[in-house]
Amino acid sequence: MHRRVWLAVGTAAVLAVAAVCFVPRVAGASAGNVVEDNFVRADSAPGAGWGSTTNGRGLTNRTYGIYNAAATGYHIQSHAGQLDGGYGRQADAYISGLSQSGGDALLQFRFASTGSARALLAFNATVDDANHFQLLARSATNTLEINTRVGGGISSTCGTPYPNVFVAGTVYWLRFDVSGGRLSGRVWRSSDPEPQTWQTSCNDGRLGSGAIGTGLYWENPAPAATAAVYCYAVAAAGSVAQPCVTTKPEVTGYVPVAGDPGYQVTISGRALTRTTSVLFNGVPAQFTVRSDTALSATVPGSATTGPLAVATADGASTSVGAFTVYPRPAVAGVDTSRDVHLFMPFTTNVQDANTLVDNDPPVDLVWGYNHGPVAAVAQVPKLYYAPFDREQSTRWFPQAHDLAWFRSNHPDWIEYRCDRTSVAYEFDATTNVPLNRDDPAVREYLASQYFVPALTAGSGYSGIAFDNLQFNNGGTWSGQRCGHYDASGGWVAQYNGTADDPAYRASVVAWAAAMRQWMRASFPGQTFGANMSPDPSYPEQTTAVYAALDLIFDEQGFTNGNAASPGPYTDGSWLAVTTALAAAARQGHGLAVINQQPVSFAQVTKAQVQWALANYLLVKNAASGVWISGQQEYGTLLNRPEYAAATVGAPTGDLFADQGVYRRDFTTGLALVNPSSAGSRTVQLPANHAWRDLYGGTVAGTVTLPAAAGLVLVAA
Repeated sequence: MHRRVWLAVGTAAVLAVAAVCFVPRVAGASAGNVVEDNFVRADSAPGAGWGSTTNGRGLTNRTYGIYNAAATGYHIQSHAGQLDGGYGRQADAYISGLSQSGGDALLQFRFASTGSARALLAFNATVDDANHFQLLARSATNTLEINTRVGGGISSTCGTPYPNVFVAGTVYWLRFDVSGGRLSGRVWRSSDPEPQTWQTSCNDGRLGSGAIGTGLYWENPAPAATAAVYCYAVAAAGSVAQPCVTTKPEVTGYVPVAGDPGYQVTISGRALTRTTSVLFNGVPAQFTVRSDTALSATVPGSATTGPLAVATADGASTSVGAFTVYPRPAVAGVDTSRDVHLFMPFTTNVQDANTLVDNDPPVDLVWGYNHGPVAAVAQVPKLYYAPFDREQSTRWFPQAHDLAWFRSNHPDWIEYRCDRTSVAYEFDATTNVPLNRDDPAVREYLASQYFVPALTAGSGYSGIAFDNLQFNNGGTWSGQRCGHYDASGGWVAQYNGTADDPAYRASVVAWAAAMRQWMRASFPGQTFGANMSPDPSYPEQTTAVYAALDLIFDEQGFTNGNAASPGPYTDGSWLAVTTALAAAARQGHGLAVINQQPVSFAQVTKAQVQWALANYLLVKNAASGVWISGQQEYGTLLNRPEYAAATVGAPTGDLFADQGVYRRDFTTGLALVNPSSAGSRTVQLPANHAWRDLYGGTVAGTVTLPAAAGLVLVAA
């Protein structure tokens, strides 16, 4: 006795049945399936139907049946059974010469965003639809229903409908089993395991054998719906249909949506098992197939922003959106993609420049190279030091001018405090005359006097390290600037000389933009760096300054290093700083993360080193270096064995929250940070590696991080 089962899938959105497949068991067909089809055949025009023997499986398909003369078209499009039309239009495709009295049917489908339709899969149905058993997934009612019709009578619901909210664009599996007069059905998301119980069922043994097939139908008059049938499978009574293979791949999503070369990207979709290539905007990538619905790929080194594409022997699919490749940092001569790298402030006490490259790890960049021939160890980029808004020190620069010279030659350039008498010396350093940075003539003077000679080819410098950018005008660090006198002796008010000084902040932002423009026009390819730590009080202005910089020198680091008593940033302060630095790194800005400690370098503890290194690894990119020292302990090469021991490799993604801490994964390592000021956190370590710490100790299972603690682990 043969029956025919109809699986009907309805959509409260446009229904796209993502999987219906018929094929007799042949080599390569899913085990246990009597019928399977994935509609991999040439596209056809509307009205051309679903028939012919062009599916390559040796199966003859009967053409569709139409129940509305006004129907516009049922055809094969993009390797799918496609239905285009409106209310009351239906298309069925039956298997010629094959009927069953029962069996197990499996359908994969998805709904689009408009209209309301259902798709159907049938046992024991006649061409005129006088008899059928149906399982309907209906988006109009968000229910799963069994429907029966016998001898041309009225269709009726059999059993209790099962409530299920169908989400547009989400892929579902639907299973309908007809065995011994028992009709049973269930539905589930393709990303979830199949339920072990039936969600709706009933008894009806009235029908005998009949043809098997699938169909589509619209339930609402407007708007018109569009649906497609991709893959369908049927097994004989007493057997279980195996998932059909949608051989034409489809990319439905990917995470993350942006990253650096080397990042691991999980691509989701359908029919990914037989993937032969993955492309990032046309550039081939290494990949690993995880399942038929997921694969992982590594962003290739030469990738650029653009769509992802997956190809198999049966076709290709391109993502709707673009994967964004983070901009490469514009710091010449630096590549810090892997492991830990040192950016050193000044070389005051370095007697032999070769020690910079002989160190393990070597110094990758010097901020403010100020001792020895600049041409020495040419492979190390060296930045020329300059205060951003005052004259160079007359103590160190013979061409620098003192206050008397400026009063005689450019009295309108000198900045004063709000008493209009006191010169606004920064840090009370009277050897550096404060100048009006808003004046283009001042910027031109500093450029011709210092910057142009430093950046001219052959000088040995690869950029400028500007010092002391910040937004607080309320202390000695800014000189509490208030204004200057014009050429006629009239007072020109600029700022209010307090911590909250909007005009002062706007001036810093404008200076950064103007200096970037000058650097790009005058010395393209040279590094524009500035000492500017994140200011959580003014995130928009911080972002605006960072947008102008190639390299951010963060002197506060993760230890609030310029405070009277440095200590780890924690809680909300830590999150604000980390968010700002990580965002800057993703936008292609280099980072020099300086971690000044409350003790001298000789007294720095392992815990302090771990905190600094783990935080640096959380935010680093391909142009990032770290420095650990006591306060203002610059100019001497300071090394720790942890630097060379931290062979973490390259990052495989951005930082993320995990088990109460923050974590970042690397190809051969792991960085963990607990920024809480109060509580410890216990973390289950990933099982993909055996782990050891930077001191050679084995770490397994779980680790507990105390409050304000970091931990760096490497693969054993």
